[in-house]
Amino acid sequence: MLLSLPSPGFVVMAFLWGLALSFVGTLPLGMINLTVADTSIHKGMRAALWVALGASLMETLQVCVSVAFAEAFTQNPYINRTLTLLAIPVFWGLGIYFFLSSGSRPRQEKKHSIRGVALGALASLLNLLAYPYWIFYSSYLRMKGWLLPDPLSISIFITGTGIGTLLALALYARLSQLVATRATRISQITHRIMALVCVLLGIRQIFDVLMQR
Repeated sequence: MLLSLPSPGFVVMAFLWGLALSFVGTLPLGMINLTVADTSIHKGMRAALWVALGASLMETLQVCVSVAFAEAFTQNPYINRTLTLLAIPVFWGLGIYFFLSSGSRPRQEKKHSIRGVALGALASLLNLLAYPYWIFYSSYLRMKGWLLPDPLSISIFITGTGIGTLLALALYARLSQLVATRATRISQITHRIMALVCVLLGIRQIFDVLMQR
């Protein structure tokens, strides 16, 4: 028995939804785009693009998990609470790290492809808020009939999310290059901003835990 394939219109729609949601979701100031911006200032555009690639690859894996287990995550409050609790020490630890390293000077590295991909993947992995984001939107799109549950549509949707993340982070890297005329001072500022963002995110997680009681 032959499997029926979705129409090209639904396939294109799945790709565009993934691209748009990922691009817009990456634009707000956060751990991943600040890491890309900081890398762009410290090590150049090429190194920042490797970080962006690592982040986008990890994002696609997070989307896969979110789409596959959307119903289980939604119906199990203990999973959401566990992710919230784990995020607190992660954010605060990163905040301390970036604050202590705010005085470091920019440097260029020749071999940065593997390290860059690993750094981007780690930053994206620590973004625990990605799971509820993608669980909500993937469930909403399927409920509206804009995302079909067949493997092809889901695969195209996930591919779109990876490309959307990569484009948004590349934009951050490029804009950072344009403003990096005084790299030392800007790098100190970005490190301190990253430290502040991490601390604030940790406080937010504590607030979420208290509200869940």
